[in-house]
Amino acid sequence: MTEEEKKAREEKILAKKRKNNIKLYPIYKMIAYDWFFYYGINVMYFMQTKNFSSSQAVLMTTIFSIYTILFQPICALVTERIGKRAALILGNIMNLFAIITALIMRGFGWVFLYEAFAALGFGIKYVAESNILLYSIPESKHRMETYTKIEQKGYSRYCVLAAISSIAAGYLFNINPYIPFCACLAFTLLATVLSFSFVDIKEEPAQTMDKEVKAYIKVTRSGFKKALKSNRLKALLLMTSLSWGIICLLQNYQTQLLQFCGNDSVIIGIVFAGIILIKGIGASAATAVNKKFRNKSLTNLLLGFAVVSVGSGLIALTPLPTLAKTILISLMCFFNAIIEGINHVLERRYISSFSSIKVATSISSVKSVTDNISRMIISIIGSAYLTFTDIRYAFLLMGATTLLLILFASTYAKTRLGKKPEEYTKRDIYQ
Repeated sequence: MTEEEKKAREEKILAKKRKNNIKLYPIYKMIAYDWFFYYGINVMYFMQTKNFSSSQAVLMTTIFSIYTILFQPICALVTERIGKRAALILGNIMNLFAIITALIMRGFGWVFLYEAFAALGFGIKYVAESNILLYSIPESKHRMETYTKIEQKGYSRYCVLAAISSIAAGYLFNINPYIPFCACLAFTLLATVLSFSFVDIKEEPAQTMDKEVKAYIKVTRSGFKKALKSNRLKALLLMTSLSWGIICLLQNYQTQLLQFCGNDSVIIGIVFAGIILIKGIGASAATAVNKKFRNKSLTNLLLGFAVVSVGSGLIALTPLPTLAKTILISLMCFFNAIIEGINHVLERRYISSFSSIKVATSISSVKSVTDNISRMIISIIGSAYLTFTDIRYAFLLMGATTLLLILFASTYAKTRLGKKPEEYTKRDIYQ
């Protein structure tokens, strides 16, 4: 076999591998993006089945955030060390262990093991999934456009399936609270099986572990150094991390409030199905919101979260019938979902607007850390409120806290965001 024939054969095999991964990825993403039969009933499961207090249910988020920060370098290094396909399989297996731990846990102490498995699973999957798709798309000027289309295709299918599973989970929880978690385990097992079907695309030879560790530390350190020098990036990270912390807490609070008002898992499942679908509607409105509010967009979205917190608490305190309260609180949940969808799109746009491709990894590392620090701090505050009051007043207190945080963040960002590109210094542009 001549060199030309050998090269042509290798290219044919590579093209076949890429085609396999690209064809499989949307199906995998639909099944494996996140857990099915979980959100909406997870808080009730831990409170009713495992006898956790409302404060402990929120505190679980804090533990997950701490693990996510600690495991971030490990997840990146493991993915580079063992390869994208093997890492994908490992990440899904970690999620299987997490769900099994949730099923057998016998006290709050088990949460530390449960969240460790979950943080490792989602952390490894996050790194491996995006990389396995990116390496499967041939180099071209339309590479990132193709990547985005494939990602969106899988995610849109996931949203539909997640909405259906949320409704089903509510009904199944009424029959037996363990059934939704068993269904969640089955889908995660399916995701694990699908991950075996991916093939690794030939990459550069693996570095030694010592070099990998040094390279990761260098990238992260470089990211923090540049972020601390860029007033614009510091302001953006403050606003986006604050939003993420509030979003995560409100998801937990909303379930507890609907439950407090006398709703069963069926109603809560239906509400959360609506939330999943409405987030997509919110995302589609992001461009219009940005045109209208410009540099005040993130501040106005944060104010929206405060309105949801205060409004939900006030509605729950009224003497209205349960049905009326449920309808009004559900509308607040849907309003919050629209804000969340808009926020998700705009924060990605703002973070990447003045960044070059070569610093994307640094920004991602820094943002992941700041997001989880914010999530940890805000969940600690939210948990503390529930130790001395019920969910209605906790919502009001969280609304007041959010307003104070917005005042601080918007004051800091006022002179650092919203400038024209030419008004930023080279340091602020962060290239």
